[in-house]
Amino acid sequence: MKIWLCPMCNKKYSQDEFAGVKNPECVDCGKRLRFPYEDSIPTNVEEAGGAVVKAYTPSQEVLPTSVKIGTALIAVSVLLLLGFRAFYQRQSVSDVSGTATGISIPFQPHTPPILRDPAPPKKEPPKTEPPTPGPKSSPNALIINNVLDEDKIAKAVGLLQVGVEIELVNEVISRRLSLEFKSEREYLEVPKKERENWSKFGNLYGTLAGGNSGTAFLISSDGFAATNKHVIAQFLQASSQFGKQNAARVSLALEDVEAINPKLFVYLEQEVKTASLVHVSDEYDFAIIKIDDVDSYPFFKLLDGITISRKTSVSALGFPGSARNITSKEELDKSLSNERSGDPEDWYSPKDLSYILTSGEVSRAVETVGFGYEITHTATVDPGNSGGPLITDDGVVVGINTQQHAKVVDGRVVGTGINVALGLVSLTEEIRRENAEVIWASIKSKSN
Repeated sequence: MKIWLCPMCNKKYSQDEFAGVKNPECVDCGKRLRFPYEDSIPTNVEEAGGAVVKAYTPSQEVLPTSVKIGTALIAVSVLLLLGFRAFYQRQSVSDVSGTATGISIPFQPHTPPILRDPAPPKKEPPKTEPPTPGPKSSPNALIINNVLDEDKIAKAVGLLQVGVEIELVNEVISRRLSLEFKSEREYLEVPKKERENWSKFGNLYGTLAGGNSGTAFLISSDGFAATNKHVIAQFLQASSQFGKQNAARVSLALEDVEAINPKLFVYLEQEVKTASLVHVSDEYDFAIIKIDDVDSYPFFKLLDGITISRKTSVSALGFPGSARNITSKEELDKSLSNERSGDPEDWYSPKDLSYILTSGEVSRAVETVGFGYEITHTATVDPGNSGGPLITDDGVVVGINTQQHAKVVDGRVVGTGINVALGLVSLTEEIRRENAEVIWASIKSKSN
């Protein structure tokens, strides 16, 4: 028989219950009942205990308008999805083949889309942790180990020249000169024929004198070098507050001169370098300078002990033939007027910059009041050797050549004189105490 079915609560009603009703509704939920369809239910619904739930076939019933609209929307959505899929496939083929816009490509719906391989991810450079700073050590390969190692020695021992850098209006020039000042009393002691080179600035007299020169040698791989304090005495005076103030006075008095600054020039293996002052000893004739642009240059190791034996073979290194002061007015005038003297590279010839080695032996080594550890030796030294190293056959520096005392007999100079070097024992102690940043190699000496 035919029945009515509630789509909400699934309750069934016999057809007779709604005879003559056009749009029957469920008694329990008020939902409009579905159209009747064939089903077998008990004749007496009440005897069956009310509603009888049983599956039914949707194709056998007529759907309401709301269901029809929902079904249509689902169908439209499916069609849109298929359309987007087709467009994506067509676009993928166009991208890969490089086809220009406006040219159609046959679409094969069953052919899987050809996708461009994604660009590989950019590889970032591996992150490396900065190296942990450790104790600074001197490379063994740079240490001079033999007095005959000329290639290394040529880069480790240099001619040291005191000069000035003059800032003009349009250029900067250098001169192998130094500013010197004297009080009026000191000026009156100057020979009359030399006074014409002096000018008065306030209550002082000043002049451009020849710059001192000597020798310096590297004691570390990062540019620290040793020399005598007296070699750079002019530089020390010009760098003092007194010297700077008077240099400013001279600059104002001279036409086109804006500033006059003291400079240290060091020639290593024919190349000129500049240097700065690091340390000046208050007790000894000793100073440390820092030479620019000489990282990883060879250097000397230092004797770190008290004694050195008599008869020890030693050699003196320096520039006695080249490093000398300007001693005459003619030389001074030539330096002032020489147009090429503005470039330190033109001040010396290659021959002048080749170091001189003389050999001898230790005669005595004693502690001297007011001097330090004094080493007397027979290796010939002359002006220009000052500040240079006195080394053993295996390249160890035992002293800094400082003085020469000539023997005078009956008014004549006899023999080679007495040559004195400042022993390293006092200096190494001072370096440790005053200059912790100077890392140098050393060798312990043995007792006599």
